[in-house]
Amino acid sequence: MSPLVSPAQLTALRGVAYHGLDSTATVTRQTQVETAFGSESSWTTISTGTPCWVRGVNIPSVVTTGSMREVVIGAFRIHFEQDADVRANDRVTVDGDGSVYDIIDMNRENTIQIFRTAIGKKVE
Repeated sequence: MSPLVSPAQLTALRGVAYHGLDSTATVTRQTQVETAFGSESSWTTISTGTPCWVRGVNIPSVVTTGSMREVVIGAFRIHFEQDADVRANDRVTVDGDGSVYDIIDMNRENTIQIFRTAIGKKVE
C-alpha cells in the first residue's frame, strides 16, 4: 500500500506552506535549578528566530483559577516548521509584537503533518 502523500510531495507542500510563517519567535523551556535553598524554576532559551504563524481559534478554553472561578481564555494555534523544538509547557514569545503564549498542547493528530502545530494560551 502506497502512502497517501509521497515524501517528495510532502517536502514540496512544506516548501510552499512555510512561506506563510509570517513571524518569528523565541522558544523557552522551564527548567528546575538546584540552589543552596532548594530548587527554583527558570526559563532556558531553546531557540530564537523560530519561524511561526499565530492564529486564534474559535474554541475557548475554560480554566479554573485558585479562587475556584472559571475564566474563559482564548486559545491560539501556532504553526512552526515540522522540525522545530517546541513542546507542551514551553513558552513562545513572538518577535515584533512581544506576545507571549504558554503552550498547552501539541497537535499530533493530523494525518499529513505539514506544520508542527501547538495550542497556546496568551499570557497577559
